[in-house]
Amino acid sequence: MGFGIDPELIDQCLKEAERQEELWQSFFLRVGVDPFQVEYEKLCEDYEVTVRAVLDFLQISLPRNSRIGPAQTIRQADEISRIWEERFLTERPASCPPAQA
Repeated sequence: MGFGIDPELIDQCLKEAERQEELWQSFFLRVGVDPFQVEYEKLCEDYEVTVRAVLDFLQISLPRNSRIGPAQTIRQADEISRIWEERFLTERPASCPPAQA
């Protein structure tokens, strides 16, 4: 038998992530900074465009004809994590309300 999920621990982690996000938003508001935000999904979808957007925001120019190679990442999600996610969302739908567009 494989490992199971711990819905309580997942809930705690989600709440902590939300708390951390609120702290950062509060900090940036307090110091008057509008940070550049990178969404993981967009980074995965179009790595080069996202990297170039970050560089533009930072006002960093690459040498002419520079190429940004593919991301050097390994996907961690797999069928097991997908099944666990579905199970968690079924058991705790209130933990992850639909994202607002």
